[in-house]
Amino acid sequence: MKYTPFNSTALLITCGLSLSTLSSCKKDSPVVRDNKPRLVKAFSLDSQGLSRQIEFAGQIEPVYESRKAFEVPGRIIRTHVRDGETITKGQLLAELDPRDYEADLESATAVYESAISVVNRIKTINERQSGAISKQELELAQRDVRTATAAMHRAQKALDDTKMYADFSGKVAKVLTDDFANVAAKQDVLIIQDDSELVIAIEVPESALMIPIEGNTAAEKVNNSQPRMVMSNLPDLSIPLVFREASTSPDPATRTYTIRLQFTPENGSPVKSGMTAKVIANIPPSKLLKTAGFGVPSSAVFFNNDGAANVWKITEDMKVSSVTVTLGAADSGLIAIEGDLKQGDLLATTGTGFLTENQSVRIWQNKTELNTLKQ
Repeated sequence: MKYTPFNSTALLITCGLSLSTLSSCKKDSPVVRDNKPRLVKAFSLDSQGLSRQIEFAGQIEPVYESRKAFEVPGRIIRTHVRDGETITKGQLLAELDPRDYEADLESATAVYESAISVVNRIKTINERQSGAISKQELELAQRDVRTATAAMHRAQKALDDTKMYADFSGKVAKVLTDDFANVAAKQDVLIIQDDSELVIAIEVPESALMIPIEGNTAAEKVNNSQPRMVMSNLPDLSIPLVFREASTSPDPATRTYTIRLQFTPENGSPVKSGMTAKVIANIPPSKLLKTAGFGVPSSAVFFNNDGAANVWKITEDMKVSSVTVTLGAADSGLIAIEGDLKQGDLLATTGTGFLTENQSVRIWQNKTELNTLKQ
């Protein structure tokens, strides 16, 4: 084999030409940068702040309920109403056998008439012969009249009490006794309710009463929380509530306060007394709770090199500008922020870590979200 010596000079020249060629190619083909606006999702600021909700279980009650009982004992001869029956104020509900009370009234009336007769006789005698009967005897006879009058009135009231009438218009919730049953005085016979207005009673712990809500009275604080009632088996039903009353001392066992919230059921409403439901109340934004300002998605917040929290505000010319913010409480994916922002400002909520100052952006939202932004 013939040996050919290695020509290093030729190799260097060849490599030099190749590098020169590559260099000239690079100069002739400059890199093209992507100047298209970056797609981002946006969030519109409103004035709601970061509202929270608190829930309580409760039971529905009538505003007015009366447990009806006779004031006197006796035997029920007739109950005029049945469970669920609609009643009107003054309607006769039930009756006791009145015969014993009629006899008592007759006897008391006879004693009264006798006492009146004695007084009249004394007056007549004294008119004919002055001083024939002493003044003391006349006073005793007049006292007997007063005593007999009171007895007659008691007998009349007892007879009247053998009939039971409705205190108000409403419905019969429950008849508790049967006809011809003997009942004692003050024994519950039936329950009537006014179901035109209802309340829901909830038990509120001490900790909930300490939540700072605007208002000077319990009624103002409760109403400012915009309470509403919902029921698990009626998911589309949401009934606004207003404050009615609240206990001023807690239950010694549970340390809770009873609050009653009132509402007016619509005609034909399935909501009835005795049902259970849930009360949802809003806790308005508060500086004390660090929920004031604007509630924004946590993805809208980023931190700069100094560790300060910022958001990207989208300007009218569709560029982003960083705004330093103070962070507050977080809840359900939202975080409260305060800074140089106003209602209606748009914030970028995607790609915040890749945006730069004054970078052009283009908002992308699905149809529902876009409509929400425009509202």
